[in-house]
Amino acid sequence: MKQKLEAHLNEVFKQYGDFPALVDVKQELLGNLEDKFRDLMQQGYEESVAFQMTIDSIGDISEFTESNSNDAITDERVASPRNLSSSNLRGADLAGSSLVNANFKNSSLKNADLSNSDLRESVLSSTELSRATFKGSDLSRANLSRAELREANFTDSNLTGTAFKGCGLNRAKFDSANLTNTRFIGSGLKEASFGGQVKLIDTDFSKSDLSGVKFDNLVLTGVKFDNASLKGVSFQGATLNNVSFHHAAVKRAIFDGASMDKVTFAPLKSAGALLENVRII
Repeated sequence: MKQKLEAHLNEVFKQYGDFPALVDVKQELLGNLEDKFRDLMQQGYEESVAFQMTIDSIGDISEFTESNSNDAITDERVASPRNLSSSNLRGADLAGSSLVNANFKNSSLKNADLSNSDLRESVLSSTELSRATFKGSDLSRANLSRAELREANFTDSNLTGTAFKGCGLNRAKFDSANLTNTRFIGSGLKEASFGGQVKLIDTDFSKSDLSGVKFDNLVLTGVKFDNASLKGVSFQGATLNNVSFHHAAVKRAIFDGASMDKVTFAPLKSAGALLENVRII
């Protein structure tokens, strides 16, 4: 698997040519990817799914090239009062804080309380956020890519346009959250909770593992489940409008009692989904 990951990195970096510290950056990334892959395998993901989630977690390579070619910018960011990157904030009480555009990249906020906070357009990528609480917070357009968010609580939060690319979100709570245009691409969402009045409009779950998730009795509009793992995922009593399941494992999903438009129904039927008790709207 190391050779496969290394080959992918070589391909990704090809367009940037040589730059200072190229070898060091690639070696550091490779080590991080190997660790992430092993962790995903230990969590029970299939090898192909774990590999895809691992490479999806790389994010924007330009971040690495820019950070190694412009030390002046880096120094300026460190001096910023809102730059909390690489900080140890485990268990911190930050409830009710104004943290717009704050940078928490590579920090540890495990068990931290960020409830009722303003985190619009903040950067929490590659951050440890297991069991952190964001209840009632505004994280619209925030970047949480590659963050570890097991059992994190986003109840009643605003996640409009928020990016969760390559995240670990097993058993996270999104009850009554606003997930309009939220992107969960390539993330692990096993047994995550989507209850209450959660808003699912143009939400993107592509390439994600949603095993055991229940969308029962919810309204889903323009949601994408392309190439997603849907083992045991339930849509019982749900209303689906223009929902995409392209190349998803729909035979493992439960649609009993669901209502859906023809645009959603036709591809599902063609893919062999069980739709005997589905109502066309």
